[in-house]
Amino acid sequence: MTSRQGTMPKGGATRLSDTYQFFFGEPYRPAIRPAAANVFPFVPTEGITVSGLADLARVRKQTMAQAVEQLERTGYVERRPNPRDRRSQLVFLTERGASVTPITHAAAERVERRWAEVTSPEDLEALRGSLLRLLRELRSHHA
Repeated sequence: MTSRQGTMPKGGATRLSDTYQFFFGEPYRPAIRPAAANVFPFVPTEGITVSGLADLARVRKQTMAQAVEQLERTGYVERRPNPRDRRSQLVFLTERGASVTPITHAAAERVERRWAEVTSPEDLEALRGSLLRLLRELRSHHA
């Protein structure tokens, strides 16, 4: 890992943990492994199935199930019965899990500022628009 010198770590910050450490100068919360960090952006307040999370994150269901299990053991998510399907459970963020959101948003803002310096605010806005359209499309296929 590099020091905070105004440049991204070699090869870019490919993992959330690398990004967090680069921008905040300390290791990412050790209870959250990089693969498990994939869960947080996709958990709506009404909950979601592990299959739904896997679809949105574009990972295998088994991979997402392992991430959810790890986060459940460490108190970041909880599973509750699905009121629409007794055979499944929904994943919800706990209070502790919800506390991660401001940290990830702050890291994302710093990444965006850096990207705007490297490209331009206009290019960054075009990228944001494309990514939001992609996210809406992914969510519409899940609904």
